[in-house]
Amino acid sequence: MKFFSLLSRLRIGTRIYAGFSVTLVLVAALGGLGIYSLQGVKSTLLAFSQISDGNTDIAELNALNLGLRRNAYAFAMTGDVQALADVRTSLTSLREAFTRAGAENTGDVKDRLQKIAAMVENYANNFEVGVERRTARDNENSTLTLAGLRATGSIADIVTAATSGDNFEVAALGAAPLEAMMNARLTVARFIELRDQKLVNAFNRYIAQYRDTVNKMKSKLTDPLLAELAKESVTNSEAYVRAFQSYAPMTVELEKLFFVELEGQGQQIVRALDDIV
Repeated sequence: MKFFSLLSRLRIGTRIYAGFSVTLVLVAALGGLGIYSLQGVKSTLLAFSQISDGNTDIAELNALNLGLRRNAYAFAMTGDVQALADVRTSLTSLREAFTRAGAENTGDVKDRLQKIAAMVENYANNFEVGVERRTARDNENSTLTLAGLRATGSIADIVTAATSGDNFEVAALGAAPLEAMMNARLTVARFIELRDQKLVNAFNRYIAQYRDTVNKMKSKLTDPLLAELAKESVTNSEAYVRAFQSYAPMTVELEKLFFVELEGQGQQIVRALDDIV
């Protein structure tokens, strides 16, 4: 009431100026508050922008890592040359993406990205070890196939020649090692498909049968040419056994590397990337 009484004693001009001054003060205060609020909005938007950029980086890295693992799996299953090229292309793209992400980030995020990039390099090194092992395994498979074919072919030639010469005893005796070697080769084919260790034991049984029956057949051979064929079969059968004894454990170790160790490393990279978000 005193305030309004005081105003009533002031001249009209003075009251107008006083009101105008108060209005200016209020406008200035509101302007200052608005500027302060805009600065806060700007900071928030900048923070959201940085988070968005970071999420985009992580999404790209995860997508590239997924492509790398998919291509590595395709190579592990098929040994395809194009799949191998795709793996190396994926690694190049992933390395470049980590370089970009590292340049765009600082502090703890950058340190984490560098550690994950090192994990990718470890993955790449182990993959190349797998490539070398697969090449060696495939070479052993070629030896295995050729030796088995020759061991079987020599016995089949003996049976054919003995039958043509009416030497039915030799032909009958030759059928046994021929069947044993064919069963051994069938067992190897099943092992390649199923990777069942029980098939290794079955292979050894068939080879034992082959050795026993081929010796019985050899004791009845009088033709030097047939005897030489039997010798060739035995030599190739031993090469076949050695090749399979190398091939089987190489296959087990190779699958462990690709499908357990490398896949585990790939999943670790995914989890490390997700932890950054």
